[in-house]
Amino acid sequence: MRVLLLPAWAENPYQALLARHLRTRGAAVRDAPWQELLHPVRIWRAGTDVVHLHAPGRPTRTRSSARALHRAARAALGLAFLRAVGVRLVWTAHDLQDHDQRHPVLDRWLTRITARLAGGVIVHGEHARSLVAQRFGIRGARASPGRLAVIPHGSFDLYAREGAAEDARRLRESLGIGADDFLFLFFGAIRDYKAPLELARAFAESGLRERGAHLLFRGPHRDPALVKELERMARDVPHLHVDPGFVPEEEVAGTMAASDAVVTPYRAVLTSGSAVLAMSLGRACVAPRLGGLPDLIDENCGFLYEADARDGLRDALRAAFAAREALPEMGRIARERATRVSWDHIAERTLQVYARGASSSGSQV
Repeated sequence: MRVLLLPAWAENPYQALLARHLRTRGAAVRDAPWQELLHPVRIWRAGTDVVHLHAPGRPTRTRSSARALHRAARAALGLAFLRAVGVRLVWTAHDLQDHDQRHPVLDRWLTRITARLAGGVIVHGEHARSLVAQRFGIRGARASPGRLAVIPHGSFDLYAREGAAEDARRLRESLGIGADDFLFLFFGAIRDYKAPLELARAFAESGLRERGAHLLFRGPHRDPALVKELERMARDVPHLHVDPGFVPEEEVAGTMAASDAVVTPYRAVLTSGSAVLAMSLGRACVAPRLGGLPDLIDENCGFLYEADARDGLRDALRAAFAAREALPEMGRIARERATRVSWDHIAERTLQVYARGASSSGSQV
């Protein structure tokens, strides 16, 4: 089976891990930028059996409305052509919308077309399944388990490494965080939809700084103005640390080990790779009760809060701090939950979705 993953994800290990385990089962897997979808004849002539989409709204990421419309139309025509010639289309719904949200109407239109043309749609949990079905009108036979399949998100425990505890000690020391101080961690890309400014404000209002709590933002960014505002706040708020920039793979485990709890304060989310990473490395999470996060996190391994509650995030930070003694056990449960489904099993289930997609690829939409 020849599989094309679109678009290629250099910034996220999910696709690479999936591809590796698909290959162990005999699939020939390659990835390409989303622009490959604008050349559907080339995809077909390459003998591709399955096109597996991971971010269908990517063509709308441009400032120009005209260019976004042109790209979205060509991508939709490309998908329709591939389906017509018998190439199986599968979509893994990682998000309900593109995070850039430059052209939300076009993004939703293109994603809805993807959902209708796909012979199989994969989600990572039951909450996510319900939300995707409702958002994109997946009903009747198209919502059957064979067409709308729940396959859990695989773990990111590949980042685990010996020496993480010593790396954590050095990181804390470099930031002036004592061994007995409490550290909240925001890890990963610092982007507006993840509500970093709201988190900084909630931390400042929590009163936890006076009790030895710190908050660290660590990860890359594409918005200098956002990071500049965070750094301005850090100058005014003691114990608020901002470390923008790419985090080398060998430092991920130490950064997680330095923290007591990881905070993922999204405004909108379906699946959170940051939460999966934190749980894979044994950390309890503070997160909103949004999207598919309740599929991952409950009171045994984290702290969920109502996203629309005025003081929800602040109160969740306080709850995590108050539960300090329980956090190691919560982290153990989090790791167990994140790693309970192997990537081997995920690859096997994904191949089953590919095979089911063959029977529906020629049916009427």
